[in-house]
Amino acid sequence: MPGGSKLPRRMELALAALLTEPTIAAAAKKSGLGERTLRAWLKTPIFGAAFKDRCRAILDAATSALSAAMPDAVECLRRNLTCGNPAVEIRAAAAILGHGVRAAELMGVVKRLDERAPTQVVNIVENVVDNAAAVQRVLDEYGDVIRNERFGNQNGTGKPQ
Repeated sequence: MPGGSKLPRRMELALAALLTEPTIAAAAKKSGLGERTLRAWLKTPIFGAAFKDRCRAILDAATSALSAAMPDAVECLRRNLTCGNPAVEIRAAAAILGHGVRAAELMGVVKRLDERAPTQVVNIVENVVDNAAAVQRVLDEYGDVIRNERFGNQNGTGKPQ
């Protein structure tokens, strides 16, 4: 918290629940609060600011981790752009474009976090969770292609031959 002030324990528990549960209703239930109470707390300056700060910190950490892995992932996709297999090349190109769009969207999310009220931040974070699920589906779909390229496998299983 800015200024080093500590929140009461119930508010700390509510913050933790907001950051780990997919909805405000689930966070309220997990923290033993009513949903209206939690929504009201989000509108207060102290709790709302604490929530925004923690969301920003989580997004910053996630962005940093993704940024660190991006050069290897992009290089793998680049190699697949000219691997000689049209289907793989198309998927690699689509992945590069898709991830570029997602990166731009994430930058927009961070900007909107700074501009929005805490209750709106909850909606944005819920959208980020949905987008993360979409990214996971892409990884599930194309993970074998990436593993095959990275480990030189040609049997299509993602496992050593």
